[in-house]
Amino acid sequence: MQTIPGIGPVWAPTILAEVLPVFHPEEKNGARKLVAAAGLDVRLNESGQYKGKGKMSKRGSRYLRTAAIQAAEVAALVAKYPMFRAVYKKQKAKGKKHLVAISHVANKLLHVVFSVLKNQKPYEVHLIH
Repeated sequence: MQTIPGIGPVWAPTILAEVLPVFHPEEKNGARKLVAAAGLDVRLNESGQYKGKGKMSKRGSRYLRTAAIQAAEVAALVAKYPMFRAVYKKQKAKGKKHLVAISHVANKLLHVVFSVLKNQKPYEVHLIH
């Protein structure tokens, strides 16, 4: 877990403890279900012809959500890993606010967590030149 950018000795046990009860690697949409378990998925507010804005559902574990957002902040801004930094910059270019962009990075981070746990292999950073 600690090979993933932004996840250190503080957040790794928290994320692992919150992920393992809802981790099902054999499911088709397992990574999306992991994101939903953190409450980082989108809840739409629509009715009839009204198309509202999508908001973070916050229906999952607040501990997992907090750990993912804090780790995403480190991965995207402090450590500046290319993949996570690119997600952050793309959202900022769309005019999104800081926390919205970080929540997108956290979503990506949880997909990486799912992949690492599923494949039982450490994360490898691929630097873009």
